[in-house]
Amino acid sequence: IQGQLLRHLQQLGLGVQSCGDDTMALRRALTAGLFPHAARRHPDGTYKVIATGQQVFIHPSSVLIKRKPECIVFSELVRTTKQYARVLSSIEPRWLPELCPAFFAAKAGAPDMAPVVGDGSV
Repeated sequence: IQGQLLRHLQQLGLGVQSCGDDTMALRRALTAGLFPHAARRHPDGTYKVIATGQQVFIHPSSVLIKRKPECIVFSELVRTTKQYARVLSSIEPRWLPELCPAFFAAKAGAPDMAPVVGDGSV
């Protein structure tokens, strides 16, 4: 995939540059693209997909399993004994309504977010 991306960027005349230790731009891009697969940690340590309420767990092979981020986005689910999120990144929850305002709305005073339904009512 990396080779394909590099070729596409070269064809478009865009430069390739590492983000180094500042991964915020990359994580924001992942958030914008994977927002339907955003999940928030609950007090019991489980994660629930914000859009569907589906319970997921961080895959045991992930480095994030020890960090237990507040919010994640993932691109793959693997079902074994549990529903595991793989290929994931930690994100800031406030990015969701900022980057995807038509889909997410912050609940006033609540720690969760809910998808916007119909006319924008939650």
